[in-house]
Amino acid sequence: MSQFTRAKLIQDQKADTLRRTLLSLILDIIPDSGTVVRVDGATSFQSLEAESMTDNSPLKSLGVKIVVGRLLNKNKNPIAENAVKEVQKEILRLKNTTGPITEIDLAIVTKNVNSRIRYNGLTPKEILYRRNALTNLPIEVNDEEIIKKQSTNRQKSSQALFKHKGKSKNPTPEQTFKLGDLVLLLA
Repeated sequence: MSQFTRAKLIQDQKADTLRRTLLSLILDIIPDSGTVVRVDGATSFQSLEAESMTDNSPLKSLGVKIVVGRLLNKNKNPIAENAVKEVQKEILRLKNTTGPITEIDLAIVTKNVNSRIRYNGLTPKEILYRRNALTNLPIEVNDEEIIKKQSTNRQKSSQALFKHKGKSKNPTPEQTFKLGDLVLLLA
């Protein structure tokens, strides 16, 4: 809901590395009751999903449930994909050259991303910590209001996208099917 972003550089994409990194990123901000983490369909994340449902696993004992996005859907987790794009753009703003970035570069990038004012007039950091970014004084943040505003914005965006895509394709005429009809579905 807050769009607060955390990031860390990792050496490989093995399940053990991803588990350690994931836990180091979320344990200090999740509730004691645990949380659900939505991830893409990487093989290591699939292993972690199974592990998160296994008794006596570190993930389950900490209340962390891993949920893998739909494997056949290209856009499994659009919110995460947008966050990745935003971090990539910020890296390009910070560092005009190609090549690896340092831990300090990544810290600066995530600070910049979390300090950017969003559509609701607040930064992700302000929403998460409920403190003014400049004065550090407490601020009122209404979660339900933010959720409604996000939902409204996403619906408007979806309608605009649907309308735009509808211009390029001829609409499919209404069709009725009966039990036993052969149907070809084009995706």
